[in-house]
Amino acid sequence: RLNPPIPALHPERDALLAAVRDADPADDLPALVYADWQDEHGQPEHAELIRVMVELTKARKKDAASKARR
Repeated sequence: RLNPPIPALHPERDALLAAVRDADPADDLPALVYADWQDEHGQPEHAELIRVMVELTKARKKDAASKARR
């Protein structure tokens, strides 16, 4: 059973999303903070998706760096 969506207008969420948007692409912290916020607000599926996306991005960067060294 999915939790109800967070209302469209939510200042705290909007500020967190702005931090994610404006962050350095190498900085995972804003996205992970937002994932924690999603967990705390009844959206664990969204939180997990964000965390998986962060890990996949790290893996791709690591793979690309490894290939560049060859």
